[in-house]
Amino acid sequence: MEEEIWKDMKDYEGLYQISSFGRVKSIDRIVGCGNGFKLLKGKVLKPDYIESNRKRIRLRKNGKNKNHPVARIVALSFLKNELNLSDVNHKDEDPSNDYVGNLEWCTHKYNMNYGTRTERQRKHVCRAVIQYDKNGNIIKEWESAISTNEFGFSSRNISACCKFKRKTHKKFIWRYADEELCSKRKPHTYKK
Repeated sequence: MEEEIWKDMKDYEGLYQISSFGRVKSIDRIVGCGNGFKLLKGKVLKPDYIESNRKRIRLRKNGKNKNHPVARIVALSFLKNELNLSDVNHKDEDPSNDYVGNLEWCTHKYNMNYGTRTERQRKHVCRAVIQYDKNGNIIKEWESAISTNEFGFSSRNISACCKFKRKTHKKFIWRYADEELCSKRKPHTYKK
């Protein structure tokens, strides 16, 4: 098993360290307290999980808190970035795995198109939609809102209808097919 390596964090030297496994710890230190001083015992900090299971950590310096993505801290501390690349990529596509061997510096474009991301995103975006007339009668089922673009419809406006942010688009009511089938209810009918 590989040994966990700890390094001081840039701009937080003497306060925090980051490990090659993606763990962050505070360091033992003496702080002013009222009329005296006290020892703050260091400990491994628990990260917050944000969007898509990404980890971030809140660090405090000079009385101010700041959030940092854990993967970026690991990359800055352990990986060379001679080409001055902007993004940190998780090779196994698991954003919670901040082990140094799983990270690499890359361009934003590379990061956005890496692995199965595009395929997963397409499945999420390509939800079937149903087009209704104003009386709630089905006109047509479409593969996705995007597939309507070539017929003069706006996928953005159709999505807004499906999310109930807009009543109609081009005098039609639009709903996601999977939601309509699950709810087994007629779509809302709006009158002008």
